[in-house]
Amino acid sequence: MLLPCAITPIVRVTGSDIITDLKAGMTGIFMPIEYDDTSSRWMENGAELDKRELAGYGFADGERYVFLETNAGLVFDRDVYKSISNATTLEEVEEYIENMLESLNE
Repeated sequence: MLLPCAITPIVRVTGSDIITDLKAGMTGIFMPIEYDDTSSRWMENGAELDKRELAGYGFADGERYVFLETNAGLVFDRDVYKSISNATTLEEVEEYIENMLESLNE
C-alpha cells in the first residue's frame, strides 16, 4: 500500500492531514484505490514513475479515504462526510459505507 506522503510530524503535506496521524497498530477504515494505467502514472520534471512498481494499491489523498480511531477519538474529514459528521465510532462509518455501496448496486 502506497501512502500519499511521508508519515512524519515534521513535514505536513496539503491534503494529507488525516493520514499523517497514522501510527503502527492503529485501527481504522482505509479505502485505497487499485492502481491502473491511468491512476498509477506520476510525472515530474520529465521523469515518469509507474506507482505499480512500488505497490498495487494506494490513496488518492490522505484525507477523504481514511477513518482513524485515535486517543482523541474518531478522526476523518467531517467536511467531506457531512451526513456522518457526528459519528464517534468506526461502526457508524462502516454502516455508512455499506449503505453507500448497497445504493450503488441498486
